[in-house]
This record gives sequence, C-alpha cells and structure tokens, in this order.
Amino acid sequence: MEEGARERLQDEVEALLAIFEGHEDVLVEVAGLDPAMHDQAAVVVTVIPNDAPQELQLASTRVELLSGYPERTRPTVDLGCPFFVDRCGEEVAEILEMSDGQECLYQVVQCVAQAVSEGKSELREEEALAREEQLRLERQLEQTLADANNKGKEGGEVVLGRRLCFSHHIIAPSKRSAVVGWALELKLGGCSKIGWPGLIAVEG
Repeated sequence: MEEGARERLQDEVEALLAIFEGHEDVLVEVAGLDPAMHDQAAVVVTVIPNDAPQELQLASTRVELLSGYPERTRPTVDLGCPFFVDRCGEEVAEILEMSDGQECLYQVVQCVAQAVSEGKSELREEEALAREEQLRLERQLEQTLADANNKGKEGGEVVLGRRLCFSHHIIAPSKRSAVVGWALELKLGGCSKIGWPGLIAVEG
C-alpha cells in the first residue's frame, strides 16, 4: 500500500473510532491496521449493531479496505443481513460510486448506524401500538366474557371446555395481540405464557 494512502487510511480509521466510541447503536472494530503487518494486507472494519432487538434480525456489516484505498480502490462492503440491504443498499452503492480517490468510510458506517437507530425507534413505536391494541382487546374480551356469563346464568348450566396449545415461542407484541384478538372473536377465555416455549390455555 502506498505510503500516502496508508497514512490517509490510518487517519480516517482513527477519526472513525473516535467518532463512534461509546455510540449508542453500533460498535466499530478494526483489524489489519497493525504497522507490523504487510502493507498489501487488507484492513477490515466491522460494524456491530449494539443492543439491537432480536426482532430486527441484524448482523454485522463488514467493510474491507484493499491496498490502494482511498486513492486507487474502493471499499468492498458486505451489509450482512436483509435489513441493512433494504435500508442501506442503494445509499451505500451511491457512496461508493462517488468515492473515487476520496475517503468514504465514515459515510458508510454512519448509514448503517442510522439504519439501526431508525429500526429500533420504529420497533418501539410498533410495540407501543401493539400494547395499546392488546389492552383494548383485553378490556373488550372481559366485557364479552362478562356478558356471556350473565346469559349463561339466565339460560341454565354452562359447560366449559379447556385446551392447552403449544407454540415454539410467543414474543412479538403483534403475536400476543393476535392471541387476544382470536379469543375475543371466538368468545373464549384463557391465558398465555410468553417466551420460549409459548403456551396458550383456552377455555370456552
């Protein structure tokens, strides 16, 4: 790697690490910048999502800086997962296309960090809406069961059936709301156990 290009790369990586030190959404790691390593060795920057919810199914992004970067070569970027491909693919491609001879590592990492931040924010909003919907359905279900109980007292003995349903897991707020919604639709009572595995006790 040319001496000037190597110095520019070192300066860029040092600035990048300083900017993203303690970042809320991503952790940046660098390998291959050791001065003892051969100048032709690639430098690899890994962007790791920090404290990301499992629902987003995120993976690390890998940026490989080959010999000659930034003067003669562009970075090779592996976004790592469909979420980043959807959110960052076009923007990263445009950054790389316009980067000839110029540093672009910060722009790529910032794009990934922004995607993580937006994904977490959107998921929090979805969870809040799902919780509100679940509470509404639970109140409606309680009222429906109370009405059914009153009708049963007026019409004679009520015979209940009970079933226990197994699920690999019940985690997502949307799935939990769906369980309550089905119970309301079918006029059933019961309870559910969230986590791994998920269990649904049905009575009606």
